[in-house]
Amino acid sequence: MSKAKPKPKKMGRPPLPADKAKTEGVFVRLTPGLYEAMSEAAKREGLPLATWIRSQAEKSLGSK
Repeated sequence: MSKAKPKPKKMGRPPLPADKAKTEGVFVRLTPGLYEAMSEAAKREGLPLATWIRSQAEKSLGSK
């Protein structure tokens, strides 16, 4: 008799609740100089670049 293999656990983090998930994406081309400046600003604040860009957009639009 062979034993049935147990189902493997799902890898990765569990999905976020619907109200917390980010659903839209934007692709933007930047000049090397602007990319470097933004990357450095994000690094100074200890944030990933995408998070820094999102926070700057929210500040600019008066959100959050």
